[in-house]
Amino acid sequence: HGAFEKLFCTPHATKIETIAEGFGLKVMTPTSLAELTAALAGSGTRVVVVRTDRHENVSLHASLNADIVSAIDETFRA
Repeated sequence: HGAFEKLFCTPHATKIETIAEGFGLKVMTPTSLAELTAALAGSGTRVVVVRTDRHENVSLHASLNADIVSAIDETFRA
């Protein structure tokens, strides 16, 4: 968890929305896939804040990484 936390997580006390708004940026906080898709399809400079569960995110990334390593191993063994 250490490297992920250090590189990708905003400290809880930091309100990225407030910082972005202070620079005059539009802030979007989608809560569904449809809202996220719409936020990413928009134009102009904006900040899209997506809240996730950190522990689930780390587990998902570990699983995806294991699948990728396995697929690469199988490709080179063939």
